[in-house]
Amino acid sequence: MSLWVNLFIATITLLIPTTIVLESGLHSVPIWTTLIIFGFSIFRLVLQRHYDFLYASLLCFFYIFLILAPLLQMQHGTFPWVDFYYEEDVYMAWWITCLALLFFEFGYLLFQTLPAYKNLKPEEITSIPRLTPFGGGVLALSAVLLTILGLAFTGVDSLFLPRNEAALMLGDKVGGLSPVRLIISSLMRVPPVIIMLVLLYDFYLRRMNNPEQPWLTKNTLYLILVGLIVAIVNNPVSTARFWVGAIVLSVVLLLLYSRKKNTAFMWFTLNLSIVILVFPLSDIYRKSLDVNPLEDELAVMNPSEELVTSPDFDAFQQQVNVKIVTDEAGFQYGRQILSSVFFFVPRVFWPNKSEATGVLVANQLNYKFDNLSTPLMAEFYIDAGIPGVVIGMLLLGMLYQYLNLISRQFTILVATFYCLLASYQFYLLRGSLMTVTNYLVVAIATYWVLYYFRDRLFAKDPLTITGKVFYRRVYQ
Repeated sequence: MSLWVNLFIATITLLIPTTIVLESGLHSVPIWTTLIIFGFSIFRLVLQRHYDFLYASLLCFFYIFLILAPLLQMQHGTFPWVDFYYEEDVYMAWWITCLALLFFEFGYLLFQTLPAYKNLKPEEITSIPRLTPFGGGVLALSAVLLTILGLAFTGVDSLFLPRNEAALMLGDKVGGLSPVRLIISSLMRVPPVIIMLVLLYDFYLRRMNNPEQPWLTKNTLYLILVGLIVAIVNNPVSTARFWVGAIVLSVVLLLLYSRKKNTAFMWFTLNLSIVILVFPLSDIYRKSLDVNPLEDELAVMNPSEELVTSPDFDAFQQQVNVKIVTDEAGFQYGRQILSSVFFFVPRVFWPNKSEATGVLVANQLNYKFDNLSTPLMAEFYIDAGIPGVVIGMLLLGMLYQYLNLISRQFTILVATFYCLLASYQFYLLRGSLMTVTNYLVVAIATYWVLYYFRDRLFAKDPLTITGKVFYRRVYQ
């Protein structure tokens, strides 16, 4: 899309929430400040950040879950989980959104002033280490073994049960041990996906830069095998839709990334369309398979109504709930984030380990349903209040700038990690943190193993890049 088309779409995107505010009379400082900061960010994405897909995903999350959805909910006078709130609690949640967006942006820019950034210079890349047939075979075998190991615990039947039933069955098999269940599920699903992405990116590079070479190689056969395994194990019936979406989007983004397309804003609009139109529909198999997506009333959804009434879009309300819970019970002082990072530690060894923040909030406010989301900034708030939001989002902005820099290396491990993380954004940012860190921790551990054995998996004679200019940043 041309620059002018992108600017037009960005303008319409910003005008929609602005119009809602004006028509609804929702005039308040935090709402208008949030809109101004978001407007600055979205136009800068169009004008400057041609390649920053990670940043585009984060902006899309803020727009849907913490700007558009809450404005529509306030306009209609209701939230997904029906409850009564004082005005000061709601506007405090807007301040959380506002400060989170502001200090993320500040951290992103601040990183560019550090010596670590200034000492970096661009270097043209003419080659990228390629995946050898031996490396491809080892990775494919690892994916098969991890899948067999997972199915030995869960059973093949679990792959075709609704998610709620599959989770209960696995819980019974492991004696209700939640960390064990999460680890088994993560090991069966995450490393094979990463292996598939590594094989796929290697395939992309070979076809783009050596099109005259035969496309059907050993690594291509390994890719087909692992792709089938991933499709079966991560099917939309038994797998959380955020993870299914992350896999599909990773494949799409990897193609855009490998071709160096200036399409970060297109990535924003693609995510926007998928989350609003497809995301609610993808949950119809959570409880039962007796649903016809074409005829059943559950599948006939109005996007505007979904943003107002669906629990899928309860992130802003959860910020309000977190504020109320901290007023009543005080802050957790890091307990929630530590419990999320070390989710794999059984409660037998850590009696004071916390529940997921969504569960904690639901229990405190006497909700009957406790599988609630908790956006990342609310996790920061429940642990340390506004200072936690400021520091947490500042550090997150600096981290994203760093990831944006190293993404220019275009090596296989960097490329696949970057694209997977950009596609996993909504799952990570929506939370609760404890329910989403298991996949992220396993993904990071998998990449560490691949990096450790990189000399055995990747060829010393690299893949020559022809007809394209790749850049990476190296220390002077």
